[in-house]
Amino acid sequence: RQYVGRSPQDKALLNRFCYLHWPWDKELEKRLATIEWLKYKKDGKENDNELKLELDSFWSLREAIEELSIDHILSMRNLLQCVRLLAIGNLNKNEVHRSTIFRGMDKDTAVKIIQRAKQLDNARQSTLEADAYTEVNTVKQLKDAQPF
Repeated sequence: RQYVGRSPQDKALLNRFCYLHWPWDKELEKRLATIEWLKYKKDGKENDNELKLELDSFWSLREAIEELSIDHILSMRNLLQCVRLLAIGNLNKNEVHRSTIFRGMDKDTAVKIIQRAKQLDNARQSTLEADAYTEVNTVKQLKDAQPF
């Protein structure tokens, strides 16, 4: 990724640094999001499902952006902004995502990201369903098996 301040960095300066791939820590993001969710939730009730759906959605969108090589950053800050706004409850999910995730992005790019994220979600869901089916069949086969 290329980070730019008020002016692009000189190539000679950038050449002085080495770059390490540092994956996102989803467990840390989940913990911090839960804290923010509980802090901002008006009714004081923890709705694990709503928060889990937002985390999964955010992570799918981030993965789609990376796969599509789109020059856009979805940081932990963006995740916490989404969680706070959804917890407060004055905006729906589309409005929250437009103002935090897709801000400054053209509509066609946003649509590409959303479509790819949905494909990723569907693939994950199919894998989970297949794993569950396999597990159920394995248990059934073990129950039906003749003792030695």
